[in-house]
Amino acid sequence: MKDDENIISIPEDIPLIEKAIERVDARLLIIDPISAFMRGDPNKDSDVRKALTPLAKMAECNDVAVLVVRHFNKNIDAKALYRGGGSIGIIGAARSALAVAPHPNDDELRVLVPQKGNLSKKAKSLSYNTIVTAENGAARIEWKGTVDLNADALLNVNKSEEARALALIADKLKAGPVLSSDMEAAAEQAGISESTPKRAKKKLSVQSKKDGPNLEWRWHHVQVGQEGQECQDVQEGQGAQGNRDDDGTETDCECGGRGCVECWKQELPFDTT
Repeated sequence: MKDDENIISIPEDIPLIEKAIERVDARLLIIDPISAFMRGDPNKDSDVRKALTPLAKMAECNDVAVLVVRHFNKNIDAKALYRGGGSIGIIGAARSALAVAPHPNDDELRVLVPQKGNLSKKAKSLSYNTIVTAENGAARIEWKGTVDLNADALLNVNKSEEARALALIADKLKAGPVLSSDMEAAAEQAGISESTPKRAKKKLSVQSKKDGPNLEWRWHHVQVGQEGQECQDVQEGQGAQGNRDDDGTETDCECGGRGCVECWKQELPFDTT
């Protein structure tokens, strides 16, 4: 540590950090934020490598996990991989990366979403309440289950109304078909215009069927493997609605929005499986 400073500097003070880890037999080292403790320019890849490479070696030798925290930059149009502050070399050096941001359709929820992971199978995104109080008075979070949002959808979801509609539709349909009226009500409550979900549904292989208990219109997410049969039904005249949506408008695809191979080739903004 420098005589004229009261702050740890990485990589210069890694030996000092190592001694502290050994003294308390630590298994987790949290650096929050990395930009405050890293010597050099955190926006330069060369400086990042000089700081994080010896830090990673020290962690491996001492069998300790290192959690590095950084904040988002203001480039909301960039993909999630480039939204972290500083050089992309920071996430490049990490074995696993997670992002946290508000849920696009619920102000009371936050979402923990995987950005990168090369140690295990990609995990599902998890939603949780903002900080709540435990019985003993301590602060804690309350997990609320998985959500169908990947990092790109979560971090860019406020960029456009269509992105918010895509997130809403995927989240609502994960438990099964939803009444069209309920979907419209949810969109209205989220401040999404009436026409936007109808445009967004085409990007998610969502079809509308009049098959509810009382023959109500319901939105369905077409499962992988069904798309070929759905298109064949339409071509043979078995499709109930042909190439029209539930609002009577023509769809862009010959399958009538029922999820054919061509529909599934469209790039989804998040994983709906």
